[in-house]
Amino acid sequence: MKRGACYSASMANTLNVQWRQWT
Repeated sequence: MKRGACYSASMANTLNVQWRQWT
């Protein structure tokens, strides 16, 4: 569970960074 949550957080962070770069 903990690794899954960490992976999800990492993915969300990556998407957030991409969004900030695109916008």
